[in-house]
Amino acid sequence: MLLPKFKDLEIYFGCKRIVGKADVRQPKNIKKEWFVKYQYLVNGKYVRYRVKGGLNRFKTIESRFAEARNLMEGMLYALNTGFNPSGNTFDGPIINPSVNDPGEAIRMMPIMEGLKWAYEKHAPEVEPKTAMDYRSVLKYIYLTIEKLKYNHLTVGEFRKAHLRLVMGEIQKDRGISDNRYNTFVENMKGIYKVFVKYDAFDVSPIANFERKTEPEPQSFETLTPDEKKKVHEYFTRENPNFLTYFLLVYHTALRPKELVGLQIYNYYETEECFKISPTESVIIYGKRESKTKTKLTRYVPIPPEAMELLKAMNLSKYPKDYFIFSTEFTPGELNIPRKRATEIWKKHVIDTLKIDKKLYGVKHLGIDDKIDNDTSIDAIRQQAGHTTKQMTERYSKNIKLKNQKEINKKSKGFLEE
Repeated sequence: MLLPKFKDLEIYFGCKRIVGKADVRQPKNIKKEWFVKYQYLVNGKYVRYRVKGGLNRFKTIESRFAEARNLMEGMLYALNTGFNPSGNTFDGPIINPSVNDPGEAIRMMPIMEGLKWAYEKHAPEVEPKTAMDYRSVLKYIYLTIEKLKYNHLTVGEFRKAHLRLVMGEIQKDRGISDNRYNTFVENMKGIYKVFVKYDAFDVSPIANFERKTEPEPQSFETLTPDEKKKVHEYFTRENPNFLTYFLLVYHTALRPKELVGLQIYNYYETEECFKISPTESVIIYGKRESKTKTKLTRYVPIPPEAMELLKAMNLSKYPKDYFIFSTEFTPGELNIPRKRATEIWKKHVIDTLKIDKKLYGVKHLGIDDKIDNDTSIDAIRQQAGHTTKQMTERYSKNIKLKNQKEINKKSKGFLEE
């Protein structure tokens, strides 16, 4: 006989069962811990599971009992639509054969379990740091869904209006900035794309969810012509190896973190470029991370001055898997942390030369100088690894000024032919 996957979904307080007659005689004890109890088939044997779901935070018998009933119904939905408590995963519909539409099975999931399922599908497709941010966002989403008593809603029933109230509550309780609010929204949109992918919705119900108006981003302050000369002369004298690293950030628009992760095999001398595959990774602070944020193989042009610096390093005499910038910013087998470059910059530029500008601003300086030399925005975008032109424009202070000057220069007088 085929055994059912689960059985005996019941509400308990302490060790006492309160279903059955509970509909007409509610319990009188709120001091003990309440939970929903059921058994799930694992390797041919039933294993007991207890779920509390936050219901013990309710302070009256009536509210706690109502929430316990909601939790029991929610768990019933979850188990019916494939939730496997032994692995904390969804295996797909396991009973309820009347649901022939896979999308309908997803829409029937309790919202919190559905979000967890969607996250598990989405996490392998994003960077580890991005997945970590998703987990952080979802933690607050779960807590607020429980607080507002929406956890009995299914994926299909949880609408944009519910999410709007959830987000408002999070911003009120946590005091998050408008920028962070928008991050929460974008992460939720990413989760809902999974629901669309698996046919739960034709169009994401939160696709046009409102964002907060963010303050215009402040570009990194860049070196003035006099400061550029001072920094160049100083490092030429004191640390030529770091000067090479610094100038490569300037010329290639690579992030300082990306540059310390490059290995000699990434350098293509004849093509005058770096080639970085999205599958390549390095160990950073004990964790393996991708060398680049882009999802496609990236070709980074190396301008003439930077090419001369790389040729002077005689990279061909080292093993291909050596890092271009290792200890002392010379080639070597050790991968140095990004903060090493920041420490040198702070010690020599900020503390010694008294130039209070950030190292990351060197990348922005290189972009601004290319714009001044009439390099196209699209070419700069590709070199910098930006996904859109808008992102490039966002990080350069010179684009708006250049556009304004062009308008002023090319505008005709009202009566001018």
